[in-house]
Amino acid sequence: NARRYLSDGSSDNEIIPGDGWVYSGGRAGFCDGSFQSECQREADSTCPMKGHSDGRSGLIGDALSGWLVFDLPRIKEGVIIVRLEVWHGGSKVDRTEGWTEIDNGGRGYISDGPSKDDGPQQPQDRRLNIPENDFYFDIAINGVIRTMNYEEFMSHKPKYGQNMSLWPLLLPKDWEAFDQTDGPVELAIRLRSSAGRDATVLISHIYYA
Repeated sequence: NARRYLSDGSSDNEIIPGDGWVYSGGRAGFCDGSFQSECQREADSTCPMKGHSDGRSGLIGDALSGWLVFDLPRIKEGVIIVRLEVWHGGSKVDRTEGWTEIDNGGRGYISDGPSKDDGPQQPQDRRLNIPENDFYFDIAINGVIRTMNYEEFMSHKPKYGQNMSLWPLLLPKDWEAFDQTDGPVELAIRLRSSAGRDATVLISHIYYA
């Protein structure tokens, strides 16, 4: 993994892409929701002609997964918004099973085979079920880190539609401080909590302008 450092050069603040994030909930086939879609044609499908396109897919990680890093090709208006799902059950990320340290203590993912993940299951209670004083959501924009505590993080949870909650990671008023008007941006996020594998989120979309 390529190492990324903050401007102050402190080793405590280096941003290294973590090995604990996995793609979850994908469906086989052409799944765009249109009349022509041919979705969910998995090997164990009982009805290949069903074509049901609904799914809960995205990148899922927990407080042991480390940094999730994205290279956004162009930010002009200073807006980055993500759609997150915070209702997934704890210990959902197979990749971090057996880990006791963030990013497995720097050893990365060690396994005899690929991660097995049948996709997130939707519980009845859609809450991030961890102590309020033990959750931090770090956001790094071009190496500059800011942190949302539990209260700030959950303040963005009200849904704008069915299962649609959006978190603003960058807004124009903050973009001005970067002294950058147009160009690529490196975005990184991570969770921190002593709850470890029980602090889980899934990211499905990134909107930017």
